[in-house]
Amino acid sequence: MGKGKLQNLKLWPNSISGIPTGEPRDRELTAAYRELLGKPFPGDKAGRTYAQIIAEVMVREACLGNVQAAKEIALRTEGPPRFVPPEPDEDV
Repeated sequence: MGKGKLQNLKLWPNSISGIPTGEPRDRELTAAYRELLGKPFPGDKAGRTYAQIIAEVMVREACLGNVQAAKEIALRTEGPPRFVPPEPDEDV
């Protein structure tokens, strides 16, 4: 790329996608999942939603030793782990 072309490069302003048509915030399948997760689970005497049932099953699985379930719960509730650089060895 020539020097003149580099000078013309500019960052997109905040809240502008750079795609002329924009990118939809929710896709059709995502919207359908969200809608269904908020509905009551059929036949549940406590009236829990699909999301509440899934969460309960995941917690139960984690308590039974399912490490993947425990990781998923931690990721969803606490976010990804922060990188902490290791302490330098004092012996070195």
